[in-house]
Amino acid sequence: VTDPDNNGVSGLEMGLQDKLRKAAANGGAVATSLDARVQFILTHEVEEARKTFTARAAGGIVMDVNTGEVIAMTSQPDFDPNARNLGPGDSRRNIMAQDVYELGSVFKIFSFALAFEDHTMHLDEIFQIGQGYKIGKYTIHEAEHMPATLAARDILAQSSNIGTAQIALRSGGVRQKQFLTHMGLLTPVQTELPEHRQSLYPANWGPIETATIAFGQGISVSPLRFAASAATIVNGGRQITPTFVKTDADRRGAQLIKPETS
Repeated sequence: VTDPDNNGVSGLEMGLQDKLRKAAANGGAVATSLDARVQFILTHEVEEARKTFTARAAGGIVMDVNTGEVIAMTSQPDFDPNARNLGPGDSRRNIMAQDVYELGSVFKIFSFALAFEDHTMHLDEIFQIGQGYKIGKYTIHEAEHMPATLAARDILAQSSNIGTAQIALRSGGVRQKQFLTHMGLLTPVQTELPEHRQSLYPANWGPIETATIAFGQGISVSPLRFAASAATIVNGGRQITPTFVKTDADRRGAQLIKPETS
């Protein structure tokens, strides 16, 4: 999207404007990391899912965890960038970069990574699950029925809130906050997109906050920020910064977690 003077007003048109102008002046071009085929498929599937679940909005990201290249990213509903006016139901918001959400159970991968880093549990250890887990005046519940006990490996496999909360509490709130900061989750991710958003997290990070953050409630991050941190969990433990510019280089940075944890 550009204004009448051909200045980018949002998205990559704005974020890559200086690179585009420099390339054009030298007779060159700027290649993005986006793959039109993957982008088409992702957009179609996300829109179908939005219809199926009658969701107000939906989105998705496909990213190379070693280079950080964003192969596809979609935010629905979107709009026709060739049109000067929005139609009914259109939206210019890129919810993947500029909105934050409580992302829920996908956060459990960070709780288990922290437990591996701190050696606070082993995979065959048995945890009591039961019908609820009390912390002060609060009770943690499961989204679905769970067995009375679960091994740690099954806590992750079956996505148990109660089991994950118990594991996180072994490290404690101070250590959990330090680890999530270390993983970049408490700060916005900076990319060629001008749109980004600060993560939201509690000022008072006590036991109940530690328990709920362990399974992705009480902390809100942008989906793009989550994807960047999740990439570290699976790429050997190395820091990655997403990019929308084509590169064939391995752009993994600092070692954030041990390779064996990853």
